[in-house]
Amino acid sequence: MGNATSTAGSGTSRRLMLALRIGLLALACWALRRELVGVDPRALVTQLRSYGWPHVVAGIAFTALSFLTLGIIEVVALRRAAAESPVPRRAGMTTAFIANAFSQSIGLALLTGAAVRLRAYVRYGMNAVGVGRVSAFVTLTVTLGLLATGAIAFLGSSAPLSIGGVLIPVRLVGAALALTTLTYLAWSMAGTRAVVGRGAWRIGRPSPTLAATQLSLASADWLVTGTILFVLLPTSLGLGWLAVLRVYLVAQTVGSLSHVPGGAGVFELLVLSLFAPLTGPAGRAAIVASLVMFRALYYLVPLIGAIGIAALVELHRAHRGSGRIGDAAMVSGQGG
Repeated sequence: MGNATSTAGSGTSRRLMLALRIGLLALACWALRRELVGVDPRALVTQLRSYGWPHVVAGIAFTALSFLTLGIIEVVALRRAAAESPVPRRAGMTTAFIANAFSQSIGLALLTGAAVRLRAYVRYGMNAVGVGRVSAFVTLTVTLGLLATGAIAFLGSSAPLSIGGVLIPVRLVGAALALTTLTYLAWSMAGTRAVVGRGAWRIGRPSPTLAATQLSLASADWLVTGTILFVLLPTSLGLGWLAVLRVYLVAQTVGSLSHVPGGAGVFELLVLSLFAPLTGPAGRAAIVASLVMFRALYYLVPLIGAIGIAALVELHRAHRGSGRIGDAAMVSGQGG
């Protein structure tokens, strides 16, 4: 009876979450449509056609560097959170690519990534608890990187930043982000609590070296992904790297919190809104074109690659499974 009630409650929660995500997506699309009213379709097409191979190659190179960094974070997580179930480095890097490509496009990164990891790591003897620890470690690391790079972006410039007419206190926000990051580092050096979190999502107090490694790797990833958008923006807009990074970090944070798959609509809406005071209406078509290219290079291309790799892995497993069944049948026949 208790299990039935728990299952029903879980089903209701999932339906509410799905309804919330659909509602947020619809609201974001409606608001984004209003933002795009003044964009000339012909100007947008012209801007897209202006992209040459140097832009595409640079975008792909930074995308590859980002996923490589995420793969290294995965390997560190495996060594830290699931040392009792050794997973080959190659398998960890491949799983990180698939998990991140899927979670970035589907949303609910923690759950999506855990599902992909469970499917991949069970063959190495890792159970759901171990997978949960790895996922929690990766999520924590990526979040720390966002906090650290956000602190740099906000504290590095005093230029005003507003969303929907509401002015954001950039220095105050930057200080809060920096304080949170420094608190984690202080905990690693002199914390009294050995563990935070519960169940599979528990994380033990890291060593100072591990905490510094987490911050360095995750910060590098966020800086690289922000640079992808920067290299896709026309130089004629006169936007500096730090200004683009601030806008990117704010938009990605809100997009992630919305749990809309890939932050679709939410991310674009915030980028357009935050860039508007810096570029004016004339640069809107160029920004929209850059966002389209960013979606294609950082989301679509890796997703297609991840689907292809996952399909090959599953076909290989099915082939090996059928081979084992055939061998068992032959042995059974010979024994009879």
